[in-house]
Amino acid sequence: RFSMYCCYKFSNIVWYREPYMKEKLEKLRKKNLYFLHNAIPVESHPIQNEERDIDFLWVNRIIPQRKAKWFIQKLSTPEFKNTKNILVGILQNTILNPDVEYVIKNSPENLTLVDYTSTPESYFKRAKYFVLPSDIVFANHALLEAMSWGVVPLVSDIGGANLIVEKNKNGFIFEHTQSGFNQAMDDALHLDTETYLAYSKGSEKKIREVFSTEKYAEKLKLLYDL
Repeated sequence: RFSMYCCYKFSNIVWYREPYMKEKLEKLRKKNLYFLHNAIPVESHPIQNEERDIDFLWVNRIIPQRKAKWFIQKLSTPEFKNTKNILVGILQNTILNPDVEYVIKNSPENLTLVDYTSTPESYFKRAKYFVLPSDIVFANHALLEAMSWGVVPLVSDIGGANLIVEKNKNGFIFEHTQSGFNQAMDDALHLDTETYLAYSKGSEKKIREVFSTEKYAEKLKLLYDL
């Protein structure tokens, strides 16, 4: 801890990757901070919205910080009975994880559980919405990937998430409570086609223009030039 403190304290520039880090670094009286977040390679791939047969998609490991129970409970309500949903993130060798046990035990018929995979592109091509109710949202890799495929996100309004998801532009950003999540799910379920297509286009555009590796390289060069 002492060695890290010295590094932060006496370095010329500190590069930080998550918004929450800024306040911690400023407490060390560190003013020369440079924010450069995660990014993903954005390929030129066709987006076929008319072929999307998955209503709500979860692609992330199930950990306490991510509110998988909210997702399970909402999908279990009558209004979501006829939706088709997939949760990608089950780790079969997980030991003593009550959240995973809850998901497996309480999964409704309209939800398919899939093992965790590092190559979820086939699901992104088919999904309408990407769901991430979580204590930490910013620059979640699966979120960025999903949006690059035009999947419309539903995320908690926490820790800089609004730098990625913009309300009424490219997705749903909700109060980080179960009631806030439920309302966002309801709004997404009843979203008209024209607005959905606008959000989908906005999602892909946001990643391409802000969170692509090309944009990352441009900002990294500025950091090195300082």
